[in-house]
Amino acid sequence: MRKASAGILFMLQLLCHSQDNNYWNMQFGAKSALLGGAVTGAYADNGTMYYNPAGLNFRDSTNINVSANLYKVERMRVKNALGNGINLTSYNFDVTPQLISGSRKLSEHVGIGAVVLTHNDVDLTFQQSYSAPKAIYPGDTVFKRNYIGDFDYRNRINEQWFGLCMSFRLNPKLTVGFTHFFNYRFQRFSQHISATAISQDTTTFKGFTSQYDYNRDVRYDVVSTMAKFGVMYRPGHRLSVGLSMTMPSLTLFGVGKTYTKVYSSNLAYNNYESYTVFDRQKGLNATYDTPFSISVGIKARFGKLKTYLSAEYFAPIEKYDIINPTDSLNINKSGVEYNSSNLLSVEYSAQQVLNGAIGLEYALFEKLHVLGSFRTDFNTQTNKLTAQDNNSLATSYIDLYHATLGCVVRKNKKSYIVGLSYSFGQLFSQKQFADFNNPTDASNLLGATFKKATYDYRSLGLIFGIAL
Repeated sequence: MRKASAGILFMLQLLCHSQDNNYWNMQFGAKSALLGGAVTGAYADNGTMYYNPAGLNFRDSTNINVSANLYKVERMRVKNALGNGINLTSYNFDVTPQLISGSRKLSEHVGIGAVVLTHNDVDLTFQQSYSAPKAIYPGDTVFKRNYIGDFDYRNRINEQWFGLCMSFRLNPKLTVGFTHFFNYRFQRFSQHISATAISQDTTTFKGFTSQYDYNRDVRYDVVSTMAKFGVMYRPGHRLSVGLSMTMPSLTLFGVGKTYTKVYSSNLAYNNYESYTVFDRQKGLNATYDTPFSISVGIKARFGKLKTYLSAEYFAPIEKYDIINPTDSLNINKSGVEYNSSNLLSVEYSAQQVLNGAIGLEYALFEKLHVLGSFRTDFNTQTNKLTAQDNNSLATSYIDLYHATLGCVVRKNKKSYIVGLSYSFGQLFSQKQFADFNNPTDASNLLGATFKKATYDYRSLGLIFGIAL
């Protein structure tokens, strides 16, 4: 593949998973979320069916229902993404039902529960247009060309997990548990970049109009299943420890479709040849893998203060095809080889990561507790992609950090949980997507790109939950 075009196909797909590559971006259960998910070693709420199903047998109530919602405003900005001073910014407001659950004890030794949670929720949109007079060709010194660059990117990802949990008390201090999840994931992704150079010189052959246009659309739906196993040990009311393992997911059903169109017109490097390359395939098998992980946690009580600590290791995922099209297209245009594989296939891989969290709970009064937390959320794609990974729908490589602060108010038999979450992350010296400031014919009018882009992510959320 011609080097310039290879870079273009690669850079246009770098954003596609956004926070999807940060495993700890979402937390589940209002109190568990305010504790940063550092609850592998303790029961906090019905989020234990996700964090450590063994904790379900250490709850106090015989019948409990929990709901938790997250109201979040987030901003993703890529500075200099399309050239110096040409930025991309996405704002999103979302209301996400973190967790809806119910549980009860069948006997002194057996507890059961059901949970529905939003495991992932990404909604990212970038739109930017740029126009200015540009001298692109040697003969443009008198009559500059009207240059127009457009960039349009949309990415929507959502995962819903439905789980059934059982927990068994082996003795007063030791419990084990199991949660079986069925997961539904969809992704709707589209991207478009185009550049047009219109000459104002109508007196010579130099009056031609040059254009490059790239369109990509990927959609898939996957249903999968996976299991969590946990064990929790509580020797006394001041200390408890836990361990939880998550098995890799198994795809039960998946279907996808993908479309790509490349249009080039009157570019000098290909002798002013105009061509369109187009391929669309639907009804393709789709799959999406989640990794094996193991989490350990501890809760310790010191008077009115409870300290929660957790760490989770996520195993790597080797490169595989989310969507793998059949070979129906193989052409060469102006030194660029286009085929179904480099136009349509969707690849994914992830490196191993280790995240940690600390949560604190302080009893101001008997019925009022203050909670806070901090956790890491390292990206799975750091240094993973190369210029050959043209169809890896990977993200920017941002490591995120999350902090929370809130309280639990108990009234009668109800608990009200409310708090704030703040997330942030930055990444410097990243490859630009284009340079509309300095378009050249050899770069398909998109300009040479350098490591001048800066990613900046911020989000503020309101967590609210009720326990009965």
